[in-house]
Amino acid sequence: MLCPCDSGQPYDQCCQPIHLKPAHARTAEALMRSRYSAFVLNLEDYLWATLHPSSRIEAERPALHDTLETTRWLGLSVLDRKEGGPDDAEGWVLFEAQFETQGHTFVHRENSHFVREDRWYFTAGNAHYHPASAKTKPNAPCPCGSGKKYKKCCGRQG
Repeated sequence: MLCPCDSGQPYDQCCQPIHLKPAHARTAEALMRSRYSAFVLNLEDYLWATLHPSSRIEAERPALHDTLETTRWLGLSVLDRKEGGPDDAEGWVLFEAQFETQGHTFVHRENSHFVREDRWYFTAGNAHYHPASAKTKPNAPCPCGSGKKYKKCCGRQG
């Protein structure tokens, strides 16, 4: 099976070794790709374990679970990266991921920040969502989970 991270490599040679042992992620991009694959494969414990301890808020874990239950991930594109190599202490990865939730398709664009301590961790991301097509209605629930309509949340102009 090809890896869900769209690397074109087999899963057992790409993200699976990282899923089994997060320290195998040699770069921030490798960790980001493995986290995307974990969203596709519903690996909640892995996603939580690769979130930096300072960013873990136990009250937010149910929202992660709900996202995994209600979202179908459709593809990943890495757009840019800054630092994040094997010898760097931090790095950023800009990516877009297409997903479907509640019958609507969106594009999630995020500039993610990672730090390397004993291994790479995801700390936070600056995310923006937009409909993947003109068929998506502005009154659709916002995919960020705010409970607001898309047009009043991530889809607002200006």
